[in-house]
Amino acid sequence: MNPAAAGLSPARLNRIRARMEKHIEAGRLAGGLGLIMRRGHIGYFETWNMREDAIFRIYSMTKAVTGVAAMMLFEEGAFALADPVSNFIP
Repeated sequence: MNPAAAGLSPARLNRIRARMEKHIEAGRLAGGLGLIMRRGHIGYFETWNMREDAIFRIYSMTKAVTGVAAMMLFEEGAFALADPVSNFIP
């Protein structure tokens, strides 16, 4: 795992750990797993209160997948974030 090879900032990735630990200590989360992959490289992988090989169900991924797809289109210049929805949906 090499954040630099994936084009990610190790300093910014460390903010994820601090935030997750804060939520776990406050009792808002029992545990979690974080994975960020970019350009074919795993830049970040960490678990909190669970094993790396844990098997669990993932519910309601529609919003996450749609959000990633929308931001990929944004990065390609297909639309601007300030564009009104009426430009795309009659």
